[in-house]
Amino acid sequence: MAELFREPVTRIERELIDKLSAAKFLSASWPKRFVRDVYGLKEVTPRQRYWIARLSIMYRRQIAFSPDEFLWCVEMGKYTQQELDRMKLAPRIEMPSLFEALP
Repeated sequence: MAELFREPVTRIERELIDKLSAAKFLSASWPKRFVRDVYGLKEVTPRQRYWIARLSIMYRRQIAFSPDEFLWCVEMGKYTQQELDRMKLAPRIEMPSLFEALP
């Protein structure tokens, strides 16, 4: 079996994992098992890093984000502007009006 590429856990990831471990999950749910499994790791795969970000946003009402943690989650979770708008997490990027662009 091929060895997985792993990177050391960053400070932001460690803080998010700690906060997620205190969140309330449904019993026997996948997020609960994932957080329990990731809690003691010193290194994570890119896919684990992605799911830490996605779960942090999913359970955002139970954990308190610092601004740098929030930006990290948005960047690593690969959220689109449409997803952020639907979750009401970021202000909409204002596009110039078509009529303003005309001479």
